[in-house]
Amino acid sequence: MEAKHLNRRGFLRAAGVAAAGVAVAACQPAVVEVEKVVKETVVVEKEVMKEAPAGKPIIRFTTDWYGGTRGALTNQFLAKWKDEINPDVVIAYEPCPRVQDRLRVDFAAGSPPDVMLFAPELYASFGDQLLVLDDFWADADPAWKDDTLGWDPSFYFNGKLVAVPFQHNIWSPGINVDLFQQAGVPMPWEYDHDGDKWWNWEDFAQSAIAISKLGDDIYGTEVDGSSYMVWGPWIRCNGGEYVRPPWPQYGENVVSALDEPEAVEALTFLYDVVCTHQCAIRPDQVQAMRETLQVSPFYAGKVGITRSVGEGSIIRAEGLNAHRVVMPRPVGKKKSDNHQGNCPHVAWEKTQYPQACWDFMVFLDSTWAQTEIGVQGGAMPGVKSALLNPKYYSEFPPIAREALLVGANENTCLPGAFVNFEEWRKDVEAIAMDMLLCKMSAAEAIQEMHQTANMVLAKRA
Repeated sequence: MEAKHLNRRGFLRAAGVAAAGVAVAACQPAVVEVEKVVKETVVVEKEVMKEAPAGKPIIRFTTDWYGGTRGALTNQFLAKWKDEINPDVVIAYEPCPRVQDRLRVDFAAGSPPDVMLFAPELYASFGDQLLVLDDFWADADPAWKDDTLGWDPSFYFNGKLVAVPFQHNIWSPGINVDLFQQAGVPMPWEYDHDGDKWWNWEDFAQSAIAISKLGDDIYGTEVDGSSYMVWGPWIRCNGGEYVRPPWPQYGENVVSALDEPEAVEALTFLYDVVCTHQCAIRPDQVQAMRETLQVSPFYAGKVGITRSVGEGSIIRAEGLNAHRVVMPRPVGKKKSDNHQGNCPHVAWEKTQYPQACWDFMVFLDSTWAQTEIGVQGGAMPGVKSALLNPKYYSEFPPIAREALLVGANENTCLPGAFVNFEEWRKDVEAIAMDMLLCKMSAAEAIQEMHQTANMVLAKRA
């Protein structure tokens, strides 16, 4: 408890020597790396603090957008904020390669940043320490509120708004057009299922099987069991969930939904793609190929269908003829409930500058900032006006833009932020990985996933 009265550096020193601080000390390599990264960035905390005129508000800002394209974007955002938006509020940029590990340390020390990039798994532990934004939301520009894609239910904690969207993504597959043509299979938009031109699960499987026959080093698709964000969208696409209720209120009991028909059907389908049809690159092969090729197998042209794709990543993959398509429809349906993910920004409840924090978070979700994110390849834009900007899709055919818009219109948000979420994820994902390594049957794995999930969810924090 006394750690709450230490500053962040003092807390880290104490955690490193105290036996009771083993769990926190395990995060120290990330903290050391943070200090190294801060020294190498264009904008660093010490220099900002030193240059800030006396009396000007200073907002500490932590994000993992610190290197490459994303780092350049962050520096671009900070420069525009300083020069044009609000030069009277100084942003102390504290980049971090593993921001969620860093935040656990900061919250435990009682000194989290004023504004931070957040993830759903942290809500259960720290949601009650976030700035409530309802009053700011009530006064916000209606045009901006309408322009923003997907106000994720996880942005609310205990019935209060605590987050602003930033890093947006609609999970939908990407295809290698050349491999589809070589395999002689229809493109995903060349079907007619009772008036719906997009492919379904059977079409997906047959395409993957045909592509996998092109060569020993070519794979139809990739299915990775290491993350619920890979197999979860197939469940939700099929109209199912992996927990009930998918959006629990604070403290509400949650139970597993992995034994429901929609979830069973989706997980069995993925098992068949990998283990029965053997047309997918196995999860244990992906990393080895990545190290050999120095790039993801899909972006190296070795995989016909990837589980999710970013337009910026395709552009940077030299010579790759690929783009996004619609999530395959469950057989007999004309719609897929696509998976939307969104890492938002949040603010600390004890910040001295709540209005400035809100203004900064809204600025990062503005049309200008989100257009730059999309055009430069940092992520998918999170506002409709940026998504529709001709510059964003200038290098892709109209069908690719159509696929993105279909995904945007049909998307639903990713559940999360329930009690014991992290333990649920770790334990259930381990079983899913064994299933997709073909170590156990789909039926055995699904039963074990469901039982394990309920054991974890039955625990109360």
